Amino acid sequence: RLYLFAFLGYSLSGVLDACTSYGTQLFWPLSDERVAWNLIAIVDPVFTLALLAAVVVAAVKRLPRAAWAGLGFAVIYLVAGWVQQQRAEAVVRELASERGHSIERILVKPTMGNLVLWRTIYEAGDGFHVDAVRVGLASHRVYAGGSAQRVEPKRDFPRLREESTAYGDLLRFAEFSDGFLARHPERPDVIGDLRYSMTPTGLIPLWGIGLNPDRPEKHARYLVFRDLSEEERRHFWDMLIGRETE
Repeated sequence: RLYLFAFLGYSLSGVLDACTSYGTQLFWPLSDERVAWNLIAIVDPVFTLALLAAVVVAAVKRLPRAAWAGLGFAVIYLVAGWVQQQRAEAVVRELASERGHSIERILVKPTMGNLVLWRTIYEAGDGFHVDAVRVGLASHRVYAGGSAQRVEPKRDFPRLREESTAYGDLLRFAEFSDGFLARHPERPDVIGDLRYSMTPTGLIPLWGIGLNPDRPEKHARYLVFRDLSEEERRHFWDMLIGRETE
């Protein structure tokens, strides 16, 4: 019985990873595709601490009911994440229609540690449009972000030979980022993964690569951008509680 439950827990760990906004290669080695259902954030203390508390109580008090309660909470929380995601997506699709945009791809992700504030990115034409959507119990509020042109390796880097080291790095990063490539708004030499930013409406990527077209034989530099000013912290909190922002 111990082996059975340990095996089941191990087997389901990949499914839980797929529920996050980062996902995992769920079907590896049959497929390298990263599966991300974007139901909960990569770091969600509510989900993690609730499961941890259930396991500790079940082990210390020898109460199987506590473990079942933790499992039930996890299922309900994930279902709630799916419902909130669908509500946020409906809002941003309506927003895109009002802007006259035809959505080609859309990504709706929860922000860290909650199911209320969502980062949305949709592709229309040759650009990406980033917004934040707060979905409460009966209402919603949109916080407009900005737009960024999509980076196309062949179009935007004609000087890089396809067999060069830098171009190979760029293609790998494009595959890793699922094509959500955009230039850093303050550093045009940096190509970022627009799916992730420190703020829900931000265009500054959480990570990216630095390219030098004049040195195609050199590997691209991996860069991270994790600075968050006090003003940005307040802005995030205002969006989370539904307060009007400037």
